[in-house]
Amino acid sequence: MDRKELPVYALVVTRDGPKLRSPKPGEPHRLYTQAPGQLACFSSSMDEFAAELSEVGISRLVLNETKLLGSYDFSLKWTPQENPDAGESLASTSGPSIFTALQEQLGLKLQPAKAPVEVLVIDRVERPSEN
Repeated sequence: MDRKELPVYALVVTRDGPKLRSPKPGEPHRLYTQAPGQLACFSSSMDEFAAELSEVGISRLVLNETKLLGSYDFSLKWTPQENPDAGESLASTSGPSIFTALQEQLGLKLQPAKAPVEVLVIDRVERPSEN
């Protein structure tokens, strides 16, 4: 493993502040994708949410820079972008992008940034020998 400075997104709070709910007492921790463009979080931290955002269609690593501690309940709905790997569109064009949805629904936003990121470096590749 090596570290390299790469483009990332910093998850930050907007000027109007976060729109997040405190979890219900005793609520179990759950963070899951309900469908493409729908994410539900129960008793989840912002670190967990940032990691999940990195996996749901954002092409960069997302780092939690919100300074929000504790756990929250919230849901997020957005229009997924086309999936170029599958050669198909995942949703209609009638909803907000994930960037707009974060601001409008949660009072959070993604700011482009650069940060050192762990990367796997492959020095050499060889074909396996025939047995």
